[in-house]
Amino acid sequence: MTFQAFIALCARAWSLPLLALISAGTPARTVPLAAAANASRAAVSASLERLLVLGLVQTNAGHGHPLRPAVQLSSIGETVALGATQLLALARDDTDRQLLRRAWTLPLLAAIDSPTAFGELRRRLTPITDRALSQALKTLVKQQWITRQWPASENGRAALYVCTDSGAELRATLLPWVSLPRRSTPPPQRD
Repeated sequence: MTFQAFIALCARAWSLPLLALISAGTPARTVPLAAAANASRAAVSASLERLLVLGLVQTNAGHGHPLRPAVQLSSIGETVALGATQLLALARDDTDRQLLRRAWTLPLLAAIDSPTAFGELRRRLTPITDRALSQALKTLVKQQWITRQWPASENGRAALYVCTDSGAELRATLLPWVSLPRRSTPPPQRD
């Protein structure tokens, strides 16, 4: 999955949880998925539409019983669903689960491969706004999934962001199924 497709996937809060639920055997229809996810039907419908557009699920062709699943996982959807299941299993509590559903949490963790500056993160996470990036960074620092470092530099002080052990574990879970963004500038030299 391309990084831009991953950003689009994370833009809907329920996309990853729905993939995990479908993979676990929850009937792939709006009402059972909404009940299992404790989400609104509208949110589940919108997320299922996004999953269809991204090619992670496909409509269940043919006629049959009205309770047959409306969608099924595509081949790439099965891989992503396995990753989603692994990611959600790493959540320690409801706060972690809610944070994993936010639009920029996982793309931001994926974008931090080594000490990374704000500007580089903004470039990698296009179309993120400065405000959204700043808020996501503050939240992940507070959750202790990333840390902010202040190395001395000739041009003053510029914060660099690094994944902590928890953040690195979440990031490592993304590696098998997401093509991560490349760095546009070489990483900063450490003294």
